[in-house]
Amino acid sequence: MIWTILQALLLLGFPFVSRRMERRGLLPHWLSPVVLCYAFGILLRNLHLMPLDDQLSNSATEAGILFAIPLLLYATDLKKWLQFARGSLFSFMLCVLSGILATTLTALLFRYSEPESWRLAGMLAGIYTGGTPNMQAIGLALRAPQEMIIMVNAADVLLGGLYLLLLTSVLPGLIGRVLKPFAGQKGYTGAVRTASPYENFNYRHALIGIALTVAVIGLSAGFTW
Repeated sequence: MIWTILQALLLLGFPFVSRRMERRGLLPHWLSPVVLCYAFGILLRNLHLMPLDDQLSNSATEAGILFAIPLLLYATDLKKWLQFARGSLFSFMLCVLSGILATTLTALLFRYSEPESWRLAGMLAGIYTGGTPNMQAIGLALRAPQEMIIMVNAADVLLGGLYLLLLTSVLPGLIGRVLKPFAGQKGYTGAVRTASPYENFNYRHALIGIALTVAVIGLSAGFTW
């Protein structure tokens, strides 16, 4: 019982501690809170520092997905987005198209050597069009083994991290030779914000967001029922 309580506290508390460390500048620029949480979970599992309840971890993952998707959408600035709707929709269309092509070709390429290629293709399409929460939701919908979801997550963190490293180093100069720099859109007068993402944040906002998310989950479950 004690180990279960400690595991639950770690599941809830370590992400919070990671974000606080980032906010206070205690993390190097190359280490994000997300990667730190992955690394902590991998070490905790493989070093056998304490007994872990797999069912509790699975339930926490499923609950995290339910909460993550609404909370991510709250930050969307619809008014500003509409000012760039044409370019945004075209960019997203290209993103979806490239994701579909890449995952379809991969599934066909490995259809004989990897029997679960269809599941992997669906999960990867979720990553490329909606991020990790979508991938996990699709994995659960396709009844993918938990080990597969974890491995796809790990691959995404590793390869995605390398890609982001390239985006912050050599790729902007190379891509800039082909693509024109963003110059805004006619009628848009807003300035680019450089303020901290934590500006004006307080725990009241967090509680309101969580309460709204609980309401969204309740309504979704009610409509489904």
